[in-house]
Amino acid sequence: MNKGFTLIETIVVISIISLLIGMSIFSLTSFKSNATLGKNVSKIKSLLEEARYESFSGKNDTTYGIKVLSTSTISFVGSSYASNTGSTVYALDGAVIENISLSGSSTEIVFKKNTGGADSAGTFKVRMLSDNSARTIRVTSGGVISDE
Repeated sequence: MNKGFTLIETIVVISIISLLIGMSIFSLTSFKSNATLGKNVSKIKSLLEEARYESFSGKNDTTYGIKVLSTSTISFVGSSYASNTGSTVYALDGAVIENISLSGSSTEIVFKKNTGGADSAGTFKVRMLSDNSARTIRVTSGGVISDE
């Protein structure tokens, strides 16, 4: 009677284990990419909501906005990025912003004082560099911010 494993049995077991490890690594990479995309989108939406709130509340009797660039967003104080009196940069983590489609061919979203409406409505896409997964952020003229 044979008391050991054959070479074929050993190769089959090693192949199955390798396949399972490969699938696990792919799943973890996909999970990490989705989590990072969610973090980027949440941060951008948070910056937009903050600018909207500060404009709506009339803080410092001025307007607030966000400039959308390909690898970052910039929160600013004032009616435009060019005339801002203070700004904060948020650099994206492993992602880019593309397909910026805001009214007036602008890359800036400025929220109106006391109403919170946006002067540039439209969409832009946040896309991960690692796997091309993406989500679109939408800002309406009424200042409503959503993602899809």
